[in-house]
Order: sequence, then C-alpha cells, then structure tokens
Amino acid sequence: MKLIYISQGNIPSKWAHTFQAMKMAEAFGTVCRDFELVTQIHPSLISRKRFDFNKWYGVRNNFKIVQIPLEEAPFENIYDAVRYPKFDEAAADYAQSLRPSVIYTRSENAGRICVNNGLPTIIETHIEPSNGNFKRVLAVKNRDSLLGVVTISSVLREMYIRQGLGENKILVWPDAVDVEAFNFEKDPNGLREKLGLRKDAFMATYCGHLYPNRGIRTIFETAKLCPEVTFLIVGGWEKDVEKRIHEARKISNVKFVGFVVNSDIAQYLKASNILLLPYSRNCETAEWMSPLKLFEYMASNRPIIASDLISIRQHLENGRSCLFADPDDSQSMRECILTLKSDVKLARDLARNAYKDVLPFTWIRRARDILSTFSQDVF
Repeated sequence: MKLIYISQGNIPSKWAHTFQAMKMAEAFGTVCRDFELVTQIHPSLISRKRFDFNKWYGVRNNFKIVQIPLEEAPFENIYDAVRYPKFDEAAADYAQSLRPSVIYTRSENAGRICVNNGLPTIIETHIEPSNGNFKRVLAVKNRDSLLGVVTISSVLREMYIRQGLGENKILVWPDAVDVEAFNFEKDPNGLREKLGLRKDAFMATYCGHLYPNRGIRTIFETAKLCPEVTFLIVGGWEKDVEKRIHEARKISNVKFVGFVVNSDIAQYLKASNILLLPYSRNCETAEWMSPLKLFEYMASNRPIIASDLISIRQHLENGRSCLFADPDDSQSMRECILTLKSDVKLARDLARNAYKDVLPFTWIRRARDILSTFSQDVF
C-alpha cells in the first residue's frame, strides 16, 4: 500500500510549514511500507548536486523524495514563495498515475484536485476559514474521497464545523518534535565554544522567524532593561535579519545568528540559560497557533518564558513548566528573566516538567494517529 505526501511545492525553503512537512514525511516514511514526498525542481537544476535535505531540515531517516521537473519552478535552490498552483496540478497528475492508497497534503489546492480525481485524500490545514484557500477544502467537503482534515487546534476545528465540515472528518493534532534530536549530553560551555558564544554570558535565546508580532521588539525593549543578560536571536530570512539588526544597532547585548539549519537548532537551545517565546497578543494566529519552536523549546530541557496566550496555555503551565509574561510587556519579561536568573531550582524544575510534558508529542505518534483515524491501509 502506498502513501504520497504532496508538499506545497516549496521544499526546500525557510518557511516553517516546510519544516513541519519534512518532519511529518520522515514519520510517515518510518511507519509506512511504501512512502514518498513530492516537491518540484527547475529542469536546469536536475544535474546539480542533490540538495542536502537531511541537514537543512534535521531529518535523519532517509525516505524517497520525488522532485517533479517544471519550467515554472523557481530557478533557485531555496524557494521563497508559499504556493505554486502549477505544481499542485502536476503533483496531482503524478499521484493519479500511481493510484496510491492515500494522498496526504498541506496544499488545499492539490488536495481539492486529488479529491475530485477520486483519490483518497487527507488534507492538513492550519488556516482560518476567511483565508481564500479554505474554500478549496469546502468545495470537496462532501466527497467520499476526502478521508479527513487534520488541523492543530480545537479553535480551528470549531471554525471548520461552523463552515459545514463534518465533525467526523476533522482531527485535531498539535505539532510535535523529534525528542531524540535533543537527547544528547554535552556541557553548555562546550556547546558555546563550538558555536562561538561567550561562556560567561547569561543567555536568553529566541529561535524562529522575525516577522511582526513575534515579540522581537519586546525582546529589544527587555534587553535595554537587562544589560547583564545576553539576548541571542537565532533564525529569520536574510532581509528580516538585516532589518532587525538595524533596529537593535544601539542595543549592545542583543546578538544575531541568522538562519541556522534545523540539524543545529538543538545545540543553540541547549547552550542557552533561558528560552523566549514572546508572541504578541496581536499575532494573527494567537488563538490557535501550535509553534514548532514551542515543542523544540520543551524538548531542550531549558526553562521557558512565554507570552500568556490561550494557545500557549494548551501546552505550558505557569509556575510548573514555564513562566508566563504579559504579551508585549518588556517589564513583565524582565521580571521573569530575573526570577529565573536568581532561582536555579525553579529554572531546573520548569525545564524538567516541560520536557516530561512534551514526550507524548512525537512526529511518529502524530503520523500513526492520523493514519489510524482516517486510513489503516497504509500500515
């Protein structure tokens, strides 16, 4: 029995959803006998050295990756667009030729085409119904070939039900983490030496994209209030890193690393004293997000300071597995940092409890649960 994962055609990329897709692909490849992931490539790039997907995405288990040659594909190694409609059509045609047992996809458009072609399809989507792409899911909501819809939040589930999607066709499963990637013992000072970081610094780290409403400016304001703390910012598109460096040019205790391949993320997190998750209350997905970085933070066994948002409260508990700071409040974040800096036992307990809580949230368990809910033919 065969399972095909149709990506959004933008693998490889720095987009967070492509990292989620690759982690799921690795899990599907582990639990399924016959699996492949489909993306695209410009024909002129085929003869070049194959891209190192494993290092970029931090996946260890090899699985088949099919790159469909398309003239419309970007002439570059790292894609910056989110969606490629021509790829959706080509990938659906490719899947039709193989007649797999199940199609899995994060592309609502590719999912719609596959469902209309009569292919058993599971669509994963994290968008609200007001997003124009959700109409593609609604267009096939009553087709038998739509096996189910996977999303990350009960808030989104209720939105989908109000749009007429059947309750029995929706599965809520938050994002997950590869816990094994964080299970290495290494002296933090040794990690810092390897990464070129100061051994004597008390380091509060943010890892992720630098978009608006991710709390980056709150970090800057907090850094001004905590000159004795080094604030390390890991990640971001080049243009965003340049912009943020300019914004923080007069704040000497803010350091930027830039984009880091996923296989190296665990080292930066475990080299830190505190991890920051400072989402703004104005973040457009504040009610239903399931950030990959949250689960990676929890797996790193380091204390977390997070914005007190309803979506974050689904996984963290103030005083037990994290300290909550008021969103967009640098004074509140400062107080949390100073508390953890002075109370080593509390910091250790928070980190240990967060690690315990994240253990059930593995990609393999997520993949198994999804397939056992909607289709057991691929096992």
